[in-house]
Amino acid sequence: PPLGGWYLGLWNQLFGDGILASRAATLPIYGISIAVVWYWVKRIAPEPYSRDAFIAALSIMLGSSWLLQYQNILFHDYLLMGMSIASAH
Repeated sequence: PPLGGWYLGLWNQLFGDGILASRAATLPIYGISIAVVWYWVKRIAPEPYSRDAFIAALSIMLGSSWLLQYQNILFHDYLLMGMSIASAH
C-alpha cells in the first residue's frame, strides 16, 4: 500500500501544507528510529554504560550519510528508513 502517501496526506489534513508542516512530518519517524535504537542499546549494553552507548549509537545513526541525505531535502523516503529500522528490530 502507498503508506508514504497516506502518511503525508494525513499529515497535510492535520497540519496544513506549509513548508514547516511538511518538514515536521519527519519528526515522528525519527522518534520511532530513536526509540528502536534506545531499545537495542538497553538490551545490549550493561546498565552503567547504557546511556553512553545510546549517545554513541545515536551519534552514529544521526551522522550517517544515509540519514543526512534524506533530511537535507524534502523527500518522503524517511518513512521507508523508519520502517526499515523498525523491521530490523
